[in-house]
Amino acid sequence: APGTYTWIPFGGGTRRCIGASFAQLEMKVVLRELLRRRSFHATGAAEGVTRRGITDTPQRDAEVILS
Repeated sequence: APGTYTWIPFGGGTRRCIGASFAQLEMKVVLRELLRRRSFHATGAAEGVTRRGITDTPQRDAEVILS
């Protein structure tokens, strides 16, 4: 079985990554700009969602086209 913090980005508890807040902010800025300037299109049929630890993930590869 996976450990308590296996699926949590940047670790957790007292040993949490010191750069986590900056990394989250940077990710939000980059994703916002990608979504504003480009469009995403799924390459196949809709996929189901699977639970993986504390996160939800696509059942397959979830390929998309960025244009």
